[in-house]
Amino acid sequence: MLLLLAGPLPGHAVGCQEGTVLARGEDDRARPLEDVAVSDGSQVARTDALGRWKLAEPPAGPVFVVKPAGYAVPSLADGLPDFWLDGEAYGCGYELIARRW
Repeated sequence: MLLLLAGPLPGHAVGCQEGTVLARGEDDRARPLEDVAVSDGSQVARTDALGRWKLAEPPAGPVFVVKPAGYAVPSLADGLPDFWLDGEAYGCGYELIARRW
């Protein structure tokens, strides 16, 4: 599933140029997630075997994760998906929650 985004959400910052994507399985252990797309809407980076990603240039807009098949993203209090990387609030890491289909 590709997540298409129209613009920044309130409270979500521009700024993460690099970070890590992790997944938690049923055992609740965080593991790096390889080959996940991370984008700012202008450029795309893919995570390596350690879950690390880096955009070539500083982000032109809010940075977000493209959810890979078989995974769920955390939800905000209003139930909307939370797939933006807010470097000011959380650092530049992102955690996907493993879900079996």
